[in-house]
Amino acid sequence: MGKRQKEWARRAKDQLIVDLGGACVLCGSDVELHIDHPFGRDWQPRKLEFSHRISRYRQEYKMGLVCLLCAECNEDPENKPLSREEYETQRKQAQESEAPY
Repeated sequence: MGKRQKEWARRAKDQLIVDLGGACVLCGSDVELHIDHPFGRDWQPRKLEFSHRISRYRQEYKMGLVCLLCAECNEDPENKPLSREEYETQRKQAQESEAPY
């Protein structure tokens, strides 16, 4: 992969993280964020070149198929895969638990 392509992919990934809210949807952490497929996926990200992977993540973001999880939440086997309803419930619960009283 060329230098310009790598730079584009890094910028696109950084922008995608911002677009996805910049924090884990379950705990609110902004450390070691992973782009996650809460409903599962039918492809292997590591088999794609970085720029192609980021392009695919961007397409999936537009379809509402990806979210951000911190490394800890992403490694918890209870967090995936979810139905869309389960995901929305967990996300709302996480947001409510962070709300100031």
